Amino acid sequence: MSELRALEALQALHGELVAVRQHRYEGLQALEQLLDAQTEAFKKLIDKPPRNSAHRQSLGTGTVPLRTEAL
Repeated sequence: MSELRALEALQALHGELVAVRQHRYEGLQALEQLLDAQTEAFKKLIDKPPRNSAHRQSLGTGTVPLRTEAL
């Protein structure tokens, strides 16, 4: 659920940046606050580890191992 909130927050930031780019935004102070609030979420998005090539190959076989441990 927190990933969804982070995505929504980044989408809101994107909307504000588009408004600035199109010269239809006047509240630069609010934009600065949004940028400050989303810095960590943006870094987390960029710093995701690369996908595992072995896992990708196993998906190509058409069989996916299931975890048998209890949740």
